[in-house]
Amino acid sequence: MKKKYFLSAIALCGLMTLASCGSDDDPIPEKGGEEPETAAGEQVIVLDMQDTDVLSTKSRPLYSTTNQGSEKVTDVKLLVFQVTAEGNKLKKVISVPNWNSTSSDYNYGRKRTIKLTGDDKLKASDFDGSSLDVNITILAVGQDETKDLIPAPFKVNGHTIPGLVLDVALTKDGIWNAGAKAGEGFLKTDAVTYPTYSGLSTSTSASVVGEIFSGQSQPVQVNINEGLSITVLLKRQVAGVLGYFNRIPAYVKTGTEGAYNSVGAIRLVSSMRNTQVDLTTQLDQQTDDTTNGPKLERVMNGFANSATADAYFGIEETTGRTADAYTIYQIDLTKWFKKGTDASNSGFWGGSDALIKKEDGIDLDVPLLGASAGWVNGIKSTNDFPTVATGSVLAGEFMIPIAGDLTKSQTLELQLLDSVGSKVLKTWAVKLDAVSQDPTTGDGDKVYNIYRNHLYQLGLRGKGDSPENPGTDPDKPQPLDKDQELVIKINDQWEFIHDMEIE
Repeated sequence: MKKKYFLSAIALCGLMTLASCGSDDDPIPEKGGEEPETAAGEQVIVLDMQDTDVLSTKSRPLYSTTNQGSEKVTDVKLLVFQVTAEGNKLKKVISVPNWNSTSSDYNYGRKRTIKLTGDDKLKASDFDGSSLDVNITILAVGQDETKDLIPAPFKVNGHTIPGLVLDVALTKDGIWNAGAKAGEGFLKTDAVTYPTYSGLSTSTSASVVGEIFSGQSQPVQVNINEGLSITVLLKRQVAGVLGYFNRIPAYVKTGTEGAYNSVGAIRLVSSMRNTQVDLTTQLDQQTDDTTNGPKLERVMNGFANSATADAYFGIEETTGRTADAYTIYQIDLTKWFKKGTDASNSGFWGGSDALIKKEDGIDLDVPLLGASAGWVNGIKSTNDFPTVATGSVLAGEFMIPIAGDLTKSQTLELQLLDSVGSKVLKTWAVKLDAVSQDPTTGDGDKVYNIYRNHLYQLGLRGKGDSPENPGTDPDKPQPLDKDQELVIKINDQWEFIHDMEIE
């Protein structure tokens, strides 16, 4: 299973010439917080891309235990607006390439200062009115453009740029009314196309949600000739969902007297799916370690629940049923464990070196997948070489935020599928721990919201041991050889990884 970079395109509604960004100044001081001093006539833009809401030197990506948050962004677009009585009126678009190689680490993410020069420099003629004093605000969007993103939120090298929400071409003087609800703002992604599954693995290639950052500067009145200094805060606009498992049953018995069915895949499903992200959602500046109260960003910026369900809740017979669940990720266990040599007699894993049959000299009732002789890292060759504990499996996706569906009994369910991936053999309800629940926003134990920049994880991915202090922060995969419900703990600080435990 390879890592997905899954964000859909914005409607390509208009064309505009894209300028390259001006020359860079040195990165701002590590702790930031104040606008840099500018000489007369200089125009300086500070891009502050925060991938964590707490004081930290490292963010937490989905797979790797190294810092791969805002520095994975390669390109940024700046949309310069004039604030008018009609709304924010688009006046200029500026490209900022090579973010990952020109920005610098600081306490909350990465920053870069840019001096606008040449065609990028703002001129009085770019704006309405005869006065040099202009009210402006800047909206920025950044993502990784090095991968084959099909389609992308915006494109570079002269291609089209994002369209408007209200079927208005993204051309000069396009209006953005910033107070709109999610999906009604100026900038949104087009509907995401999700992959489908045939058997254990994906059968169709499709774009899925990808890491993306966006944000808006505070509106400010400037004199174009005297210069300006503006900071744009960008934050992650999608959620993260990760599964890290071991001690996986090789077989599941059907009923009390039924046959044993080979387990072929692990799947996480949700009760609903949003297909678009509003990139104009405004978020607070983070300047200290205050992470509760008003700093807790429980934001759902996903919308357009128009996707077709592709899975089922529960283990009942699916014939004649209407699909009522949506696949978040599915782990093909044949990518991680070697199949057996006598499958005709003992099922899918008969004779496999991956089976754990005894523990402490006692035969297990059901063999488990996980013996090192039959295990391989199923994503090592395709996903930045993530470290995975021997005998374990790992999957992670970014996810468009959703609101909990009160008409359903649960938001997330973990499932074991059979060896052809068509039948659910075993399920666990994924519960939200009491500390993470926010009743004011509709969170309960089984029905809850999925928020932007929150990481939802089954199994603990540690920060990685240091040679000086080994064993202090090890990985803890979630064992699946128990029958209790699973509990998920979440946090809005991306770099904090919280374990989902079995009650």
